[in-house]
Amino acid sequence: MQYDSSNDSEIDKIPLTVELDFEEASKLLKIQDFRVCSLTTKIDDVRLWAYYADSCQGIAIEVEIPESEKLLHKVSYSNDVPSIGLRSVKNQNSLFATKSQEWSFESEYRIVQKNIYYELKNMNIKVYLGPNITQENKNSLYHEIPTSVEIIEMTLDRRNRKIIKK
Repeated sequence: MQYDSSNDSEIDKIPLTVELDFEEASKLLKIQDFRVCSLTTKIDDVRLWAYYADSCQGIAIEVEIPESEKLLHKVSYSNDVPSIGLRSVKNQNSLFATKSQEWSFESEYRIVQKNIYYELKNMNIKVYLGPNITQENKNSLYHEIPTSVEIIEMTLDRRNRKIIKK
């Protein structure tokens, strides 16, 4: 991620030894201007479907993003809360790509950009339907999604506690 120097004059006024609270850092970074795309490598994890896909009623979208993508950052997991100071203000990756150790099962990657969304162009896309998706939503998706996009229905494998292809 490129550092945005538009706030340098404000940042330069802060002594190097000062730690900032989240509210101060948010104002300096203009955190509301950032767009975070969260991704995982684990399509089969029940917890992810439960947390992020409305108790398995939603969908997951698979996109293939090369690991060489410069905007792609692997989230690091730590029990230490990252300090927010001048160094982290100038390096937003440490703020946006750190989570507590309890979330390490997510195997998360993030793409963070300021003021723009990550564009999915010329990518092979698949849509996974959660095991608890309503028939109405399923019908709508089959009707609205282009036929060039593969739609995969998922089911719960109770024995192994995973979400698998039907």
